[in-house]
Amino acid sequence: DWTTAHAAVADVETSHARLRQTVDNQIDPAIELEVVVEAGEPVDLVIVEVNPAVLATYGVTREQLVGESLVGLVGDNLLSEPYRSCIDAAVTGDSLVLDGLAFKVPGSDELHLFDVRAYRTGDRLAVTWRDVTDRQREQDALARSERLFRSTVMDAAIGMAVADPDGTMRIVNAALCRLLERDETWLVGRSLIEVIHPDDRERVLTERARLMDVGHDGDTVISEIRLLRADGESVQVRRAGVIVRDSTGEPEHLLVQVEDLTEHHRALRELEYRAFHDPLTGLRNRTWVQEILEVDLVAARLASSALAVLYLDLDRFNVVNDSLGHAAGDALLAVVAERLNGCLRAGDRLGRVGGDEFVVVLNGIADPDEAEEIAEQVAATLMRQVSVDTAVEGHRVLPTMSVGIAVSDDTSTAPSLLRDADAALVRAKKDGRNRWAFADTHQHERAIERLTLEDALRLAVERHEFVTYYQPIVRVGSGEIVGHEALVRWAHPERGILLPGEFMDVAEASGIVGEIDLAVLGGACAALGSGVMPGTVSVNVSAVDLARTTWFDDVLAALSRHHVDPSRLVLEITETAALELPEHTRWSLDRLRDLGVGLHVDDFGTGFSSISLLQDLPVTGLKLDRRFVTALTPHEDSAANALAAGLAGLAAGLGLIGVAEGVETEEQAHVLRAQGWSHGQGWLYGRPAPLP
Repeated sequence: DWTTAHAAVADVETSHARLRQTVDNQIDPAIELEVVVEAGEPVDLVIVEVNPAVLATYGVTREQLVGESLVGLVGDNLLSEPYRSCIDAAVTGDSLVLDGLAFKVPGSDELHLFDVRAYRTGDRLAVTWRDVTDRQREQDALARSERLFRSTVMDAAIGMAVADPDGTMRIVNAALCRLLERDETWLVGRSLIEVIHPDDRERVLTERARLMDVGHDGDTVISEIRLLRADGESVQVRRAGVIVRDSTGEPEHLLVQVEDLTEHHRALRELEYRAFHDPLTGLRNRTWVQEILEVDLVAARLASSALAVLYLDLDRFNVVNDSLGHAAGDALLAVVAERLNGCLRAGDRLGRVGGDEFVVVLNGIADPDEAEEIAEQVAATLMRQVSVDTAVEGHRVLPTMSVGIAVSDDTSTAPSLLRDADAALVRAKKDGRNRWAFADTHQHERAIERLTLEDALRLAVERHEFVTYYQPIVRVGSGEIVGHEALVRWAHPERGILLPGEFMDVAEASGIVGEIDLAVLGGACAALGSGVMPGTVSVNVSAVDLARTTWFDDVLAALSRHHVDPSRLVLEITETAALELPEHTRWSLDRLRDLGVGLHVDDFGTGFSSISLLQDLPVTGLKLDRRFVTALTPHEDSAANALAAGLAGLAAGLGLIGVAEGVETEEQAHVLRAQGWSHGQGWLYGRPAPLP
């Protein structure tokens, strides 16, 4: 039946046409191959058909390829096992799958990766291949990225976890396991919320919900939370949560990082402790005392009550340090702090505000008597022996304290109370130590006056307001003027001429006396150098001057500048200043004496070591203090007369010049002459004046 046969042929041709059309429309290159057989063995594959993708890929025509060996298309890359596999597939009819086959493409030396598929159709072998180089690179890059991510997470020094959007942990690193004292098996699959402190969970869930919102501005939240360790203890951490979204913006993963803040918070607590505590005794420090005193003052005003401040200072604490060492001093301070802490009432405050100074704030004081009673109790508590260990042996110390007391009123502030109590403490120590004193309401005014005077003194030095007056020194027998004492006066622009008693104490305490003394020395040397000043000029030297290492050079410079014979200058130092001379000053006095400068001990007889001074220093004279001269009487059997006579004999016996100060009457001069005093000074002979 030819009709049926023609129909069958037509169907086959239609099928081939459709297949041809399908192959031609493929994006991937496709070819048909026939097996070349020689001596009954398949040896080669010949191209019998190609699709347009092959022609486009290799830039050739169909005629150039059909009839050629497959090697001509792909080169020698396939003349190996893959090539034999293609021949075998054509012979056996088995499908062939080769992935990641590498060979070069025309016009390039770079190897590309191809996925190859081959299957037999009739007596031919159909082969298709796809260049998967870019896809493979992307996969490799993704794999590297994943390895890097895992390495970053797993090897991170801080705790990290990757979780699902609902908080279920999928990946945890070793640092997180160590932090929580849990193993990876326990953590993976559990919710993050399980390891968060119950008091922080609601806040964390709220922050996570806000992160999940696509419209939320930002995909990161950072906060401090507490995590729970396996032992139930909490760990303070800084948590950073990051939402990783997919291409549609929906949450895909939650990346959590936690940094252990345990050491950070420990350091903060340590800093806070140090900021308000004394490290030796553990008591609060000055900063805390000042701050809490402000708070207590407000509370006292609201309660219409008062408070008192006790400013305490250990008596002669420096003796313990100097004799037994600072370790013993520290031990004593620790015991004192403990005793103070134990004798105070509930609600009272205690702090160490200086080396051996403590402050107690007494709240709810009814009257000053109550503060005094507590001060008595404190003193009684302290006055028990303390055994302190030293490098050699143990010693027993009996601590006592001086206390200054200030009670608050409506105008009190923390600084004013502390200042007044401190001023009262100074008065208590001056009155003999181991006692207490109440604040004087006028002390603050005097302190302000003192500061004002100090500022004015500094300005006076700059303006050269200090002038030199001279009082004559005479021979008692003849009245002949043999010299003068240079005395400083302050030519105050508003108050006129001021005597030293009105400013010298402040000048000495502030150190300004050194500059004043230099001005007097310069003025005295200028007067000597001018030729109008007969005899010698005595200049007072303060302890401040003697302590300066440049004092010796200053004296030499003044003598040289005014061309003064050194033998015409006499330096007067008090016994008190002489007792504290540093070694370099003793050397300076010896050198000046070698040059001819005189050295007199002023106010002789009022100190404790008068006789020893005459032996230790190159003294050339002594001056009898005016208090002894004032007490002289016509009766030879008075104590004052006996003392003055004895000192006159001492001066004469040592070959020293003896000058009696404060001579005001002829009667005094007569007694002094009779006792053997060679020189006198006082109003009887002349008052101080700008020039003699």
